[in-house]
Amino acid sequence: MRQSEGMPWEDVWIPTQCGKCFCNCGIRVRRVNGVAVQIEGNPNSYQGSRGGVCGKGASGLQILYDPNRLNVPLRRTNPQKGLHSDPKWREVSWEEAIDEIVSRLRQIDDPRKILLQSTTVRSPTASLGWRSFMAAMLKTPNSSVGGGGLHCGNGLHHACGLMHGSWDAFPDFRYCNYAIYFGVNNGHATGHAAMVSARLVAEAMARGMKLVVFDPICNYSAAKATEWIPIIPGTDGVVILAMLNVIVNELGIFDGDYLKRKTNGPYLIGADGRYVRDRASKKPLIWDAVRNRAFPYDDEGIVDFALTGSFEVEGKEAKPAFELLMDHLRQYTPERAAGISSVPAETIRRIAREYAKAAQIGEEITIDGKKLPYRPVASTIFRGGEGHGNAFHTCMAVCLLNQVLGAADVPGGAVGAPNTCLGYPETGKLRFGVEKGPDGLLSLQRFYAYASPWPVKEPSFPKTAGLKELFPLCDFSPIWAMTEREEIWQKAGIPPIEIMFNFGSNSVMGMANPKTHGDFLRKIPFIVHWDIFANEFAEGFADLLLPDTSYFETFTWLDGQGFSHSYPYGLDPWCFHITQPVVKPAYARRYIMEVCLEIMDRLGKRREVNEYWNRFLGLEGEDRIKPEEKVTWEELGNRALKNYFGPAHDLAWFKREGFISWSKRVEEAYWRCFTDVRVPIYLEFMVDLKDRVREIASPLGINVKWEQYTPLVGWFPCAPHEVEDKSYDLYCFSYRDILHTASASMEQPWLDEASMMSPYTYYVSINTRTAQEKGLQDLDEVYVESVYGHRVKGRIKLREGQHPQTLAIACTAGHWAKGQPIARGKGTHFNALMEAKFAECDAVTLNLETCVRVKIYKAES
Repeated sequence: MRQSEGMPWEDVWIPTQCGKCFCNCGIRVRRVNGVAVQIEGNPNSYQGSRGGVCGKGASGLQILYDPNRLNVPLRRTNPQKGLHSDPKWREVSWEEAIDEIVSRLRQIDDPRKILLQSTTVRSPTASLGWRSFMAAMLKTPNSSVGGGGLHCGNGLHHACGLMHGSWDAFPDFRYCNYAIYFGVNNGHATGHAAMVSARLVAEAMARGMKLVVFDPICNYSAAKATEWIPIIPGTDGVVILAMLNVIVNELGIFDGDYLKRKTNGPYLIGADGRYVRDRASKKPLIWDAVRNRAFPYDDEGIVDFALTGSFEVEGKEAKPAFELLMDHLRQYTPERAAGISSVPAETIRRIAREYAKAAQIGEEITIDGKKLPYRPVASTIFRGGEGHGNAFHTCMAVCLLNQVLGAADVPGGAVGAPNTCLGYPETGKLRFGVEKGPDGLLSLQRFYAYASPWPVKEPSFPKTAGLKELFPLCDFSPIWAMTEREEIWQKAGIPPIEIMFNFGSNSVMGMANPKTHGDFLRKIPFIVHWDIFANEFAEGFADLLLPDTSYFETFTWLDGQGFSHSYPYGLDPWCFHITQPVVKPAYARRYIMEVCLEIMDRLGKRREVNEYWNRFLGLEGEDRIKPEEKVTWEELGNRALKNYFGPAHDLAWFKREGFISWSKRVEEAYWRCFTDVRVPIYLEFMVDLKDRVREIASPLGINVKWEQYTPLVGWFPCAPHEVEDKSYDLYCFSYRDILHTASASMEQPWLDEASMMSPYTYYVSINTRTAQEKGLQDLDEVYVESVYGHRVKGRIKLREGQHPQTLAIACTAGHWAKGQPIARGKGTHFNALMEAKFAECDAVTLNLETCVRVKIYKAES
């Protein structure tokens, strides 16, 4: 049709991916006459809800057309940096901006003086793509993930890596009959594979799956659950261990065959807490209950693995690890857990009994002609339950709750986000999986952008600012927001950061206390920040602010590479999407990866760049990039796609179709049944790790709760549980709001409008009875003051569905940046109440403690 007739000359749907969070749901966008006008979920893709889209995704067009977007590169002219500084921006050209970046990089004499930081709440390109590429090119070992990963992932990811070979785990909703959530909203609000889970959990609940939620507030999943059980923050672990005690010791229910063949439960443990090993092979020994002697765990002649008992090996007593676990669990009685968590003992016993019986140990199911164990129960945890100083042990306890019943990576049980792919059928590419590591334990070929959790790396003296050499089970270092960092770096001889590159992370608001983190940022001479809005990080600390493209203006295939946070789990088919432009970038906006390729080219690194992509993508034959060849980002994507899926599936094909899908095999969905690997229900590596870490850490002034370095999973109180000042009588925590993605979405008018209608998003919520006892009324303006002396102002909202000893603050609100006028001044900034200290972090993974003890009182009139 012709434009002159006043009718549309274009009305098309563009298949692409959402970029409002890390889930990357498949979407399609309607474009009419060059203008994007509508978003809906892609009904043909399993990477999402198959047609639906969440509120954040539906509002995405307001990012594309927001008049407050960044349009040109900006240079700071005010040398004074600080939380509320006016940057006094000056517009510069891309040529000028890149010239300065290249000049600054050429002056760096030690790559440890460079820090890379990226967001975790946008697409995986930010970490798996950009950060990995920049680290390889600049040779820097320093990286940060801003705030999101520090608050929600360190404890869980490593526990799931060890036990599921995965970044996360979910109930296998297709077959699960009984699920328990500990501070998680899978399928109801947020989290990995959010809309995949929304679809699956809705179907599961409709067919009668029981859902029990332990959470301090009756929030999104709890409100829709079969049963909500309020709990004091940070005490999930002791409740789980009490449930395990009931299941294993009181009820005597456990999957013995699974424990014998799929865990280190039968491995013999000596008096020193270490494996008893075979003299010749050095392999851990087990006791054969039929042949009545010890053998290496993988001896082909073993008749029956002993899980319990005490045996003599070479004149010394040895016990199976499971025997030690059973004895260890006896101290965690439901009565003890009740006194700590406020969950009644009878409730703990009832849930444990229901869960164990629902596991149906011994039952089998046939899928695609293959007979598999059927264990239709699953427990899962995420940010709410694990965001504490006891994160690793709490997450391991959740894993044990599944492991003892054999309900791990089998139909109906807890299944990891996909860790096994046999590759695209026509090419075999994108293949990854698990393998047997030292001592027969699960090792990974791919663990997102990190090394396999097993074998655990040997701790060493830190040479990098993140100190990750010292804490080998830490994925994300929180030191950038910690009070002790300067002294530690000085003692370790670590040079100060001179250049920081930041992709989309507003760590000023998202990491911990903004003042403490701001003191670190203020000392960095040169900071380059890519974003789509000028946020608190940009205005307070960036020297160059570069306008990135939104996901409507971007082409990338990297979001589908490797551990996508939205890979369909269970038996849902594989999907590989591209993100493609719906409209051309407006003004002077440029995609960050294209800019960084130009920076590296100007630094004379073309050969290194080409070799990196050849290696990263596995390019071969005619698609392999020649050493001096200059390849555009689109051409690189074209070669990657043809390499993965064959020449017929080139970029043109993907632009037309949007994604490719293929069936998932039973061997991929339920890999554990087909793989000869074990997982550690007894953490033998902790015995030596404790002394090795402490020997290096103590002289540096690093002191953590060393008692957490124990091979048997336990419960340890967090800093908020140990506050003695009774005036700080409430536990205050933040939680993910269904309307928002961390601090990155408050600028959108539709989401802001919905937040204004919500009774909780912009308020501090408190139990009704607790408020009345303190003389407070609904909508009173109050101060919340933490035990660290920090305070924030907000308005309270009374609710019945909240633990009486808590305050709750939604998302990461309370913006003050002038570049986000819609978000500015709304809500309360929880992180301003925090302080990040080694002594209060999780000792094993350095997970931040995200709960603080506070007092509340009316604000002065």
